[in-house]
Amino acid sequence: MQIFIATAGHYDSYRIVGAFSNPAAAKLASKLAGMDPPEVATYELDPEQATHPEGKFLYVVTCYLVEGIANFDAQITNTEDADYLDDKPLAVGESYIGTDFAYVWAKDKEEALAVVDKVKLEASEKACREL
Repeated sequence: MQIFIATAGHYDSYRIVGAFSNPAAAKLASKLAGMDPPEVATYELDPEQATHPEGKFLYVVTCYLVEGIANFDAQITNTEDADYLDDKPLAVGESYIGTDFAYVWAKDKEEALAVVDKVKLEASEKACREL
C-alpha cells in the first residue's frame, strides 16, 4: 500500500503537512499550506525488508596480535552491531572491510575469514603491527 506525504516550506521552514492514502488529498494539503506547485512524496507503507542475504550470516572478523603475528577470528554478530560504520549505513548484504576489523556476509566462519584474507590480509597485518 502506498502513502502520500504532503510537505511544505524550504530549508529551515520545511515540514511534513500530513500523510494521506490518496495523492489528491496530499496535493490539496500541500497547496493549502502554501506550496504551488504542491510537493508530495510517495512511499510504500510497511515494505518487506530482508534481514540478511539468504544462506548468509553477518560475521565480524577481528585482527589481533599474538607475539607480533597478526591473527584473525570470526564470530557471528547481528546487523545492529554494524548499522553505522564510518557514518555510513550498512545495507543488507553489504560487507565492510576496515583495516583491523570487518563485517562480512558469509555462509560460515571459514568463508568469512577467506573473504577478509583475500581482500585485506596485507593491509590488515600492517595495521595490526602499527597498533
